[in-house]
Amino acid sequence: MKNLSLFSGFLSLFYVLFPFNIKAQSTIQVIYREKTMIDENKIRQNLKNKIENTARLQDLLFRLKEMDTVYHYYTLTISKGYSICKYDSTVGRGSKTTPIIYKDHVKKIIILDYPHIKGGQGVKPFPTLSSWEICYDKTLKIGGYRSFKATRLDKAGHRIEVWFTPDIPISDGPNSSAGLPGLVLRRITEGSINKYITNAIQINITKKDSIITLPNKKQLSVEEFTELARRSFGY
Repeated sequence: MKNLSLFSGFLSLFYVLFPFNIKAQSTIQVIYREKTMIDENKIRQNLKNKIENTARLQDLLFRLKEMDTVYHYYTLTISKGYSICKYDSTVGRGSKTTPIIYKDHVKKIIILDYPHIKGGQGVKPFPTLSSWEICYDKTLKIGGYRSFKATRLDKAGHRIEVWFTPDIPISDGPNSSAGLPGLVLRRITEGSINKYITNAIQINITKKDSIITLPNKKQLSVEEFTELARRSFGY
């Protein structure tokens, strides 16, 4: 994959020196639409040794395939060095099992939180810029913004592909997207049995400030938080 080293160096330096430069007194709000793509063959292969009850497996496949016909909507709000991303029931269906995701752009940390779970919040650092492989010689217009492709693997080895725009040089995006010199407008996450495709469908920049209050609970690792949520939801 060919990189344009001069342009890459410029964007990297810009991100380090001005991580939250654009319209510092403004609020940016982005609505994302997420589509879940289900691979039934992968599900059967992944679960056949875990679920011996055929009827239970068929029921699970039916419920998962229902997800394949539903769009989830999330709203990302960025203001004064903080952001919050959560499912938005006002514009469409969201997933209640998806945590609210906060980002602190000063400390460069991501916070995962369920308001009804009092036992703690998950905290992890922003992905580093060097953890992304950025392709600067391929561009795509998304919502009128020039965007570049970047890829990385998460801790589980799942491939994440994003398209970000340096025209909005804020290291943010849907889910835990961060660490890039621009706002993520498209994210594709490939799981073991499914694929999530998330696209920005609306971007608003206003001069009105939004107050974003970060949760203040016991700080947990992402693994501890995931286990806490699992027990809370009973699965």
